[in-house]
Amino acid sequence: MRCFVAVPVAEPVRDLLVRVQDELRRADAQIKWVERNNLHLTLKFLGDVDDRQVAALKELLSAEAARWKPLHLQYGGIGTFPERGVPRVVWAGALGEVDRLAELASAVERQAESVGVPRDRHPFVAHLTI
Repeated sequence: MRCFVAVPVAEPVRDLLVRVQDELRRADAQIKWVERNNLHLTLKFLGDVDDRQVAALKELLSAEAARWKPLHLQYGGIGTFPERGVPRVVWAGALGEVDRLAELASAVERQAESVGVPRDRHPFVAHLTI
């Protein structure tokens, strides 16, 4: 199954992002939007993983999460992946404790690698997929 590790976002942020989606829809952007309940801040895209890897990663990441204090983040700016050509992903940038967020993403990367998930080829970019 195709999986990723992400941080859920607070309701007020979801409300704001849905309004942003609505504005962009009116601009006739041909984007497949993330549903309100699926809005997330991506830490690591895992790709295709099997049930054994998912179970092991759940356990490892639960233990990892217990070591972290809450992060204080804000969001600002809108961008797309890829930056040029036809956008496939629209995102809002993360602000605030992004250095700590990058450390968390690095910890997730190490845990994922320990269960056989390949290391990401791209550097971590703090973003909230919308």
